[in-house]
Amino acid sequence: MEIEDGRAHGNSIIAKLTGINTPEEARLLTGATIAVTRSQLPPLKKNEYYWSDLVGLTVINKNGETLGKVIYLMMTGSNDVLVVKGTTEHAIPYLFGKVIKSVDLEKQEIHVDWELL
Repeated sequence: MEIEDGRAHGNSIIAKLTGINTPEEARLLTGATIAVTRSQLPPLKKNEYYWSDLVGLTVINKNGETLGKVIYLMMTGSNDVLVVKGTTEHAIPYLFGKVIKSVDLEKQEIHVDWELL
């Protein structure tokens, strides 16, 4: 589908889709998945990553212990959080430079300052 018009609305987006002209037609799309191609996304600055790039990466702490793999991310309001699943599940705040020490997409690793409990 093509977007005819759109604007930000709080934490959401309001869009007018080509060919969808009534509220009844729009309701038929409620819950539909929306996707864009990678080429449509804006370029990132250094040390910025799309969430989809982080899911599946192995998380290793400063002691060399593997905590698990990123299974999803979530927004909390103050910062994003990596949810990492290994033998246990960890919720690690995505604070680059403090908790998140490095992200290596080629090695598929995230290095963190986070202890096992």
